[in-house]
Amino acid sequence: MDFTGKVVIVTGAGGDMGTAIVKKFTDNGSKAVLMDIREEAAQKAVEKLGLDAEHSFCVKVDCVRRGQRQGGCGQDHGTLRPHRLSGQPGRHRGT
Repeated sequence: MDFTGKVVIVTGAGGDMGTAIVKKFTDNGSKAVLMDIREEAAQKAVEKLGLDAEHSFCVKVDCVRRGQRQGGCGQDHGTLRPHRLSGQPGRHRGT
């Protein structure tokens, strides 16, 4: 499937599964907003996948907490306009 010109939001993007999801979408042409309770883990995923600032954006957000979900999605992501949302909120609750 071709996702060229689309933007996906992936929660839990700093974990192995989240990073794999980001890779799948970006390999098919999308840009990505990587959300994770651990922003540094999301940034490491960006580095691991070799994404640049034009094709990715990292956001620290706790998807389990209602106020943070809204805050993360309401941030200015520049030219990144979300098309799909994928992720696993709460998987890293204990960290």
